[in-house]
Amino acid sequence: MSKRTQLRVLDVCSASMRTSLQGLDNFSAQGSKAIEDLSEIVDKIADQAKSQAWAKEMKETLRSAKQYLRSDYKVHVTMESEVADHCLTFSLSDPFKESVTITTMRSATNAIN
Repeated sequence: MSKRTQLRVLDVCSASMRTSLQGLDNFSAQGSKAIEDLSEIVDKIADQAKSQAWAKEMKETLRSAKQYLRSDYKVHVTMESEVADHCLTFSLSDPFKESVTITTMRSATNAIN
């Protein structure tokens, strides 16, 4: 590609700023891996003890969970939330260190304010 063509491409494609979601991306990737592992376990259980209908239902539930982790979870995570899974303050608390222990969501909300 010529220099002039490259400059035209840059003019048309404006730059955008991305925020770092690396921690959430790692969480999503690990969650996806766990869901794949669970899917394999469902297959083994279906072969030995459960019906294929049960396996299909479980796999659909796992697919929904995986989709949620990849899309909606990032939207719902905030510093304070009434939902424990969406509250960063609660997720970062440590029950073994009193200085950073949050026991309830109400405590998390009060600690932030």
